[in-house]
Amino acid sequence: MQDMGASYAHLIRDHVKNLNLIAACGRNQKELLFAKNDLSLEYVYSDEKSLIENHDIDVIFNFANEQNIAHLSIQALEAGKHLFVSNPIALNVEDAIAVNKAANSRPSQRAMALSTVRFSPLMKKLKKTLTGNGTDNA
Repeated sequence: MQDMGASYAHLIRDHVKNLNLIAACGRNQKELLFAKNDLSLEYVYSDEKSLIENHDIDVIFNFANEQNIAHLSIQALEAGKHLFVSNPIALNVEDAIAVNKAANSRPSQRAMALSTVRFSPLMKKLKKTLTGNGTDNA
C-alpha cells in the first residue's frame, strides 16, 4: 500500500457502510505491519496474486503503482472481483482499452475508476470558462 492506499484504507474502513475491509497487500515490511497492526486486517499479503485469489474477497480496491495498475485490475476482474481503481487506470491507451474490455466482458461485476481530474484547478477554470459557472456540480 502506498501512502495514498493507506489513506483510502482508513476512509474505507471508517466510512463505507456494509463493507468490511479484511485484506491488504503491501510491498514492504512497513506497509505489511501497517495493514496488520493499524488496520487489524484478517489477511495481509506481500503479493497481489494471493490477495486476488482469496475467495473471501468480493471487491478489490486497486491502488497499485502506475506500472502495475492495469495488469492488476485485469487480474482482479478475471478472478470475478468487483473493482475500484485509482487513476490513472493505465499508462497507455492499449492497457486502458484492455482494462475496459475486461470490465465490459463481465457485466455482473462492477468496475469503477477514481478520477480527481475534475477537481484540478485547470479543469475548474476550464469548466468556468465553458459554462460561465464557477460551481462544481458536474
